[in-house]
Amino acid sequence: MLSLRGRRERNEAATAEPAVAPTIVLHPSGLALRARAGEALLDSALAAGLAFPHDCRAGNCASCKCRLRAGRVRALADASYALSPDEIAAGYVLACQSVPLGDVEIEIALDAPDPATTTTSARIVAQTPLTHDIVELVVEADAPVRYDAGQSAYLGVPALGVERPYSFARAPRGAAHRHLHFHVRRVAGGVFSEWLHGADRSGERLTLRGPHGAFRLHRGDAGTLVCVAGGSGLAPILAMLDEAQWAGDTRAVTLLFGARARRDLYELAEIDALRARWPSHFAFVPVLSQAAADDGWDGAHGAVGERLAALPDLADATLYLCGPPPMVDHCVARLADAGVADGRVFVDKFLDRATA
Repeated sequence: MLSLRGRRERNEAATAEPAVAPTIVLHPSGLALRARAGEALLDSALAAGLAFPHDCRAGNCASCKCRLRAGRVRALADASYALSPDEIAAGYVLACQSVPLGDVEIEIALDAPDPATTTTSARIVAQTPLTHDIVELVVEADAPVRYDAGQSAYLGVPALGVERPYSFARAPRGAAHRHLHFHVRRVAGGVFSEWLHGADRSGERLTLRGPHGAFRLHRGDAGTLVCVAGGSGLAPILAMLDEAQWAGDTRAVTLLFGARARRDLYELAEIDALRARWPSHFAFVPVLSQAAADDGWDGAHGAVGERLAALPDLADATLYLCGPPPMVDHCVARLADAGVADGRVFVDKFLDRATA
């Protein structure tokens, strides 16, 4: 669960990255590892196979906070969103948002390895276009993976030296699976997504680590269920709703899907099928922010956060928001204005090269 607190934006002068990969020393374990060029402390630690505590990877949850004992880092985001003034004064930083500017020493208690996490190889068996810039990627893992709808896995291309997290796009329905589905949006300059979208990658081998993350449906909550998705953030939202329906959830649902234009809407048939199966009221509201004149769109227009704020009975709803950080941040701000309690809002930001 993520606490929603006001964020103070600030700009910091750019600092040149070190020419030689810095060393990261972790206390009290004494472990040392090489930082990955230009990447955050957390990314380097996870790439080295360390059980570094983390959750959102977007600077919201503070699960990865650590104390900087020596050296300097470049902050990718304002830590005051997630850390208290006392913690910042004591030298705490967010590992997911801190790029080392030389050798550093940090203080962090590593987690015990999660027995549920699977590290394996996988083969790409299909990639199907869903929109002009989103494909459904299907991989066959060498070992079955057990996960909760809403969680993600890290997919890596060894030849490129990259590893990126993507949410599972299908509900597991209580079972482990070898055939796994993901929605991958093409991001300009994104090494993994550009590689995937650039050609038919069927048969290519990937590394896979998962599951990760705490974004999942809380089935015991009363009241209505409100979900907001933007772009490929629809993948975990639909997975969670499908899992909830399979598990017998009977809460009334409102699903808002924010997109730029009509061509960015997808999985509409799947949403209609889910709505038909749902045992109570299910409202689906697509919202276009930049509908083109030739779209023939007579649905909702504008920012999806404004449509969210206009919903009745938000105080009794449990809300799940997933998508680009600007969309999520706007929704969070509008919910705060509406007086929605922090504990009823769960978010997952899709932080990519563009939004970072």
